[in-house]
Amino acid sequence: MEHGELISTYYKGDGSRAKVYRIHDDERSYYSIAYFNSKDVMIENKDFANQGLSYVEEIAEDWTLGA
Repeated sequence: MEHGELISTYYKGDGSRAKVYRIHDDERSYYSIAYFNSKDVMIENKDFANQGLSYVEEIAEDWTLGA
């Protein structure tokens, strides 16, 4: 599922991954993380309004590291 501009992808050892997107709509731009299990099923999506890219990427990386 592509729902914005893909910025980065972080992988777990089991094949699960977190994809960071930049979302643009008519009124604003924000970041989102889509979490996928090892079978390519999206298990969760989180939006981050008023947060910078480095903050959002850190959350995605922490998830893949089990933090």
